[in-house]
Amino acid sequence: MRPKLNFSPAQVRAGRALCDLSAAQLADMAGLEAEAVELFESGQGELSPTEHEALCRALYADGLGVVAIPAQLGGEGVRFARAIALSPMLVHLASRIAPAAATRRRGNGDW
Repeated sequence: MRPKLNFSPAQVRAGRALCDLSAAQLADMAGLEAEAVELFESGQGELSPTEHEALCRALYADGLGVVAIPAQLGGEGVRFARAIALSPMLVHLASRIAPAAATRRRGNGDW
């Protein structure tokens, strides 16, 4: 099943927070201006379909592994995708959240 990459403004904000990124950092990863990301997140600006796809792919594909959870599944939100192996960025993020999580290996169902 392909992950949902159609992030709402609130999900972009939440995904950024989950990864401890500034709007400028996420914008740089997506090839956008920081102001465009900030306006989109606040609901005051629109992104073109190409810009929106770039923003969503930056959250998901650039080693962050953030996926959107649709409202139909109990409430709109974001989470990390389950991956076979942790990328260096996820190891770094996990070590900030729970030091023990960074020392475990993925692939056998353990976090």
